[in-house]
Amino acid sequence: MIHKDIMCNRCEMEEIAGNRYKCLLCDRYNMCQRCYSKEDHPHQECFLRLAYPLPQEEIQHLVETVQSVPSNKPSSSNPSQATSNPNNVRQQKTGIVDEHT
Repeated sequence: MIHKDIMCNRCEMEEIAGNRYKCLLCDRYNMCQRCYSKEDHPHQECFLRLAYPLPQEEIQHLVETVQSVPSNKPSSSNPSQATSNPNNVRQQKTGIVDEHT
């Protein structure tokens, strides 16, 4: 399958043949199968694989849908603040620290 008018940003292939990989975080960043397989993009885990060409409107809808899915990661980078601990939940909701636990 040929993705007409879509260039690989890495090797600059004019029209991507085969799978097209679109970065969900970078604006207008696409890679061909060969370049994607080299795994050297900072957002490697955030690509949409397109096996066949789609209208831009459908691609944009897919990107927006994926970006709207909440992350499973804790909101804080500090593991001690993770909400899985009931005491941490209490502290986050009330500001009260229970020093006896």
